[in-house]
Amino acid sequence: MKRPAVRLQTMQHRPTTSQGQAPAKGYAGKSNRSTGGKASEEQLGHKDRLLKGYQYQLAGAYDDAMQEYRMIIRHAPELLSEVISNMRALLKLAPKYAAGYRVLGDAYMRQGEYLQAMEAYNKALTMAKKAKG
Repeated sequence: MKRPAVRLQTMQHRPTTSQGQAPAKGYAGKSNRSTGGKASEEQLGHKDRLLKGYQYQLAGAYDDAMQEYRMIIRHAPELLSEVISNMRALLKLAPKYAAGYRVLGDAYMRQGEYLQAMEAYNKALTMAKKAKG
């Protein structure tokens, strides 16, 4: 499976409030919700999340990448193949990252690939046990 070509952009930082705090957790830089509920705008939001997750992944912020990928797995099943591709690439670079195997298992489960999901979950358990002991 070939990885899709992705044009990387610099990440924008969240603006701060007058007290120097970041705004509420739901802030994503741009408003992805529309009052009309257009599916194309929501799809763009999920693609933005995918790109943001990939940028986090390249920067080594794997936990932040997992957060973005989990949201895509829950809300955008049409992007599961891209998430799986990104996760497999991440796990080649960091093969002992247990949380990555869990997210990969979640993506496989959502896609209906139960055997692959079980293998990913077992690998996550193995990695987590090795990390603790």
